[in-house]
Amino acid sequence: RRLQLPSSGTECVLTIYNITERKRAEEDVRESNELVRLVLDSVPEAVYGIDLHGKCTFCNPACLRLLGYEEPADLYGKDMHELIHHSRPDGTPYPVEECHIYEAFRRGHGTHIDTEVLWRRDGASFSAEYWSHPIHRDGDVIGTVVTFVNITERKQVEQTIRESEKRYRLLFERNLAGVFRTTLEGRILECNPSAGHMFGYDKPEEAQGLSTLDIYHPMFDRGAFLEKLKSEKSLTNQELMFRRKDGATGWAMVNLSLVDADSDAGAHIVEGTLVDITERKI
Repeated sequence: RRLQLPSSGTECVLTIYNITERKRAEEDVRESNELVRLVLDSVPEAVYGIDLHGKCTFCNPACLRLLGYEEPADLYGKDMHELIHHSRPDGTPYPVEECHIYEAFRRGHGTHIDTEVLWRRDGASFSAEYWSHPIHRDGDVIGTVVTFVNITERKQVEQTIRESEKRYRLLFERNLAGVFRTTLEGRILECNPSAGHMFGYDKPEEAQGLSTLDIYHPMFDRGAFLEKLKSEKSLTNQELMFRRKDGATGWAMVNLSLVDADSDAGAHIVEGTLVDITERKI
């Protein structure tokens, strides 16, 4: 567009550009960035980012809370490995060269670890599960985003379960009474050494997989006995005849329970104990 200046009569050219689309695009970017920030602030998992030098570039409130910091400025620009990942669970130094978090931009793929700890501002550590994934820009890796959660309680529960299973295994293997588990059809799933010896086997593994039809005496009415167990769910102090591996006959006092199987809904297994009472019956 041409304009003439009033005072001098000089003519000039004025160029006008329509920047509506650019302004709209800039507004869309601002709104998108704000949405990303709202998501980061809302998720319960801790999230932070690092550049290729391991320096913190962003973090969310959950990250600050779990690590014991108050402001994002407490982490921005800090070496996150030196700050929160410097040592292993036993307190020995954790070299940054071995850090799995850094694998995300060193090797270009994500990592998932749940066997390490992170360190809080107060010097305490907690068991953490974390995911580390590379951040790309124009095809190049420019950093890593890390998500982590505190799994201390979960680890404690797992440890309690392991200890409970260990105690159960000791009681199972060392129990003077025979202990066994079978399918409802009678296939032996597991038995302890006492039960194996009672049936004439040197090792309990030899009896596993056998059918109780191979062990119960032919005179034993297994069908009627099983119906009674299904009806009452448990039977106590039942005297049963059985056959040993060598064909000899024996007597056992049996206690049985019908329980739900862990792996198959609607299926059941039979758990029980037995004591050899052959001498008493003779």
